[in-house]
Amino acid sequence: MLFEGSRLGTTVVRPVVVGLIAVALSGSVIGGVWYRAGGWGGSLPNSALVALAKYADSELAFDEYRRRYTSGHSRLPAFLSPKPRESRFTALCLHVAMSPPTSPSMYVSAIESLVDDITAEVVVEAFGREIERGSSQDRAYLLGALFKLHSHSSQRWRDILTLERRDDFLQDPMPEIRLGAAHMLWAFGQDPRAMVVFGQSLAVQSERQSAVYWLGNPARLHAIDTRLGPGILTAIQESRDKLDGLRALRRLTYVDDGTLQRLVDVEWERSQELVLYHRILADAGPRAEPALAGLLTQLQNDDLEVRHSAMQALGGLGTIATAAIPELVRNFREGRFAVGDAVYGEIAAFEAIVSIAGRDALVFAVEALEESQSALVQGRALEVVALYAATLEQDVCHALQAVADRGATEDIREEAMALYGRLCR
Repeated sequence: MLFEGSRLGTTVVRPVVVGLIAVALSGSVIGGVWYRAGGWGGSLPNSALVALAKYADSELAFDEYRRRYTSGHSRLPAFLSPKPRESRFTALCLHVAMSPPTSPSMYVSAIESLVDDITAEVVVEAFGREIERGSSQDRAYLLGALFKLHSHSSQRWRDILTLERRDDFLQDPMPEIRLGAAHMLWAFGQDPRAMVVFGQSLAVQSERQSAVYWLGNPARLHAIDTRLGPGILTAIQESRDKLDGLRALRRLTYVDDGTLQRLVDVEWERSQELVLYHRILADAGPRAEPALAGLLTQLQNDDLEVRHSAMQALGGLGTIATAAIPELVRNFREGRFAVGDAVYGEIAAFEAIVSIAGRDALVFAVEALEESQSALVQGRALEVVALYAATLEQDVCHALQAVADRGATEDIREEAMALYGRLCR
């Protein structure tokens, strides 16, 4: 065979050549005959299987998937990622779900692949038996995966987490089972015992990161007890990946001043972390004053989302953030000529200016009416004019007339004309 005995032939050339052959044969009878005749020893490599699944005889590919599952493969392969939605694929998934697994990780992978193609109720039914009879490690795998699907199957979860079994789940020696069950009980019934379980895990270093994952990641979680704040913050300080902890902090009913102060001292390495941090500060309002110096620095950040979220946090500070006005005005004016997502810098800066400057923002509202092309900015500027113009000696009539004539949308033009009629005639 070509390149036989060569590492290059085995690891690089052979899969590529076979993939090309499969693509070339796809859609033809020859491809099916070649496979059934044992063209690759009766077992296609992944590259050829992908080609068959995506471009040609998907029945053959699905037959091969099924053969692999029943012969001991422990994971769904990555090439399932295209997730074709034909009924044959659903049938395959059901076959995998109902077949005895060689390892619990196969179930976990099957769950992940099934969630977009069939209802999670079927998945839960398929794996419910295994939860009952599996070993503790198997149960951790299965429950961990199933808990992540709760938003797709809320009613079935109420059946699984019956009152008789809740204590078993909450006292399980496996942290993932305890925390996953606590998450479910809080999401669906706000059972106070759930917060106790989370508090206990946050106090244990080996379980702390798992706790903040469940508190921060899955959807539908109600606001969580503010007393968990210190433990969540400790998890943030200990971990290089701080996103889970930040998401959890945003779900606190209230972030106390001590937690805010400790949060200001954390060093953030990723843009996503800074954005979430800024949103927490924005929610805190004037209590986030210790973060003012850092927020001013972030107005120079090259990342647009970081810069815009910093503006939002500065706006939340109100008059405390007066020092930010010059930089906000610069962003406000430069955003007028931006392209792409950068155009949102104009409205983000203007909103912050209005929140900080109050009535003094009227002059910028007039400027926005006269020069901005953004419907968002024009609409917000009209609100500012309507709120303050009648009580201040600021000539807004020329600006209103300009927007009434050339506003970004018909609604903006009509609103400007109505305001002009009220203030200028």
